[in-house]
Amino acid sequence: MGSILGSIVTGFILGILEGLTKVFYPEASNTVILRGHGHRPAGPARGPVREADMTEVALERIETQPVSQRIPVAILVLVVLAAPWLIYPVFAMKALCFALFACAFNLLIGYVGLLSFGHALFFGGASYASAHAALAWGWPPELAVLFSVLVSAALGLLVGAIAIRRQGIYFAMITLALAQMFYFFCLRAEFTGGENGIQGVPRGHLANTYVMYYFVAAVFLLAFAVIFRIIHSPFGQVLKAVRENEPRAISLGYKTDQYKVIAFVLSAGLAGLAGGTKAIGLPAGLAHRRPLGHER
Repeated sequence: MGSILGSIVTGFILGILEGLTKVFYPEASNTVILRGHGHRPAGPARGPVREADMTEVALERIETQPVSQRIPVAILVLVVLAAPWLIYPVFAMKALCFALFACAFNLLIGYVGLLSFGHALFFGGASYASAHAALAWGWPPELAVLFSVLVSAALGLLVGAIAIRRQGIYFAMITLALAQMFYFFCLRAEFTGGENGIQGVPRGHLANTYVMYYFVAAVFLLAFAVIFRIIHSPFGQVLKAVRENEPRAISLGYKTDQYKVIAFVLSAGLAGLAGGTKAIGLPAGLAHRRPLGHER
């Protein structure tokens, strides 16, 4: 946790695990581990930090990024561009979607210190939203994915406003309870197809597999750049301060609850972007045969 590239690697591993279990042990393919336990090294104790100092340090870090940090990003871009010619493109698309979801989850726990047990709510809810918009309303893939992001962000605002009143395990359990409530709603809702899910989701003008892959790759790289910019901005420095010592951040005048809600909504929106893209990116007829909740 706290590493973007580590989250991407985790997402790729999850995609590989899901693909292998579907081939060799289909009964277990609905159980995907989306969480891991990591230890964040504790840094040396720091003295009081003024708001202006935090802003200056953040901007200095952005402007003086060492070349060594750019090399892994360049390698990542090359791997993403070459992936469909080295492995099955649909498999690569699913791996990118899971990697994006891992990055969105890591934005919340790795940089804010909030553990959400119900983050699959946003992934699955956005998948249903984009699939329904493309199939029932005839929206193009771009608008369907954008709609899924708005839906997941709205869900994130609702869940975050409720759960942020508690901390620690209580916060995690509230998110899990709300996710389960939404799961049972989607299981019985007519527009989701119940146990059968939404099938035959059209890709529109992105019907070609390689064209669809590079659309998913563009979404992934854009979201990666957004996350990178967030965590290296003054806003991101405040989130890290909240993670390290929330009482001290409050004493500096920051309204930490507002920052945590904003971070929760951003994480939910990015998780929804991963889910909405995955629903559109799968071949027609394969999208969401299982109800929400099995993505966990």
